[in-house]
Amino acid sequence: MTTTCSPRALRNLVSQGFSRLDADPEAVIMPPAPRRFSQAIAATFLTTIAVLFAASTVTAALVVSGIMACAASLAAFADVCIASELYHLLVRDSRKTV
Repeated sequence: MTTTCSPRALRNLVSQGFSRLDADPEAVIMPPAPRRFSQAIAATFLTTIAVLFAASTVTAALVVSGIMACAASLAAFADVCIASELYHLLVRDSRKTV
């Protein structure tokens, strides 16, 4: 038995999913600053990995890749973003010193 999904059924499914997401009063919208910080950290890690591979330091590149894979796994499966937590820690500490 083969199931097919028509464009109309797919559109209805997507629109229902988005309408449920928008109607959720418990939905928390993350502020943009921690997201940008997390993206900058990820870009830095990826650039570091590329430079290490280009410099033929494969072991170091694999270690950094492993660290990034662990951080991505935590974000995906445990809902813990290490870079966002680091951002909040830095912002909180900077407010204490002022």
